[in-house]
Amino acid sequence: FAISLAWASPILADSINPVQEQQLIDQAVTLLEKGDFDQVHQLKDQLLHYYQKKDDLKSWISFCKKIGIQFDEIGFPLQSIAYFEEASLNSIWRKPNSEIEWDSMLTIYTNLAYVLDESMDNYKDAKAAYENALQIFDNNLSQDSSYIGAYILAPLGNISNKLGDFEASEVYIKRH
Repeated sequence: FAISLAWASPILADSINPVQEQQLIDQAVTLLEKGDFDQVHQLKDQLLHYYQKKDDLKSWISFCKKIGIQFDEIGFPLQSIAYFEEASLNSIWRKPNSEIEWDSMLTIYTNLAYVLDESMDNYKDAKAAYENALQIFDNNLSQDSSYIGAYILAPLGNISNKLGDFEASEVYIKRH
């Protein structure tokens, strides 16, 4: 069943349980698919309040990533970018404090960079977002991952090449 926005008012956001949380997320996706972006943004505000109260940064980042990806898939890259920026280091209520949270943050920046690169042809900002993702990986994550090569270093090399910075391109490709 659907949850009405009247139920999901900020006053009642404190009493959301995990089942209702998932229903709100599902409702946001459904509303987005119907093009009712204003209600999606209202639900986003409800969930932000809820996640801040719980201090659940990972879930907030996951929600913003999910909606950001959906916006890009239906052809609204600017809305997509706005959702990724909602979960960026400049916008969140605190810095990540665990490897799981840093890993989630890494995916925000790689998805942001991808949209900037592929959907907007904004290579300069895409490169900066990929560089932020690489910095997050280098400074906060201990895992060795092929993800970094495929989803950060290779795109950084390609973008650097497009921007005419062949030396940087070579450095990224060699690190890959």
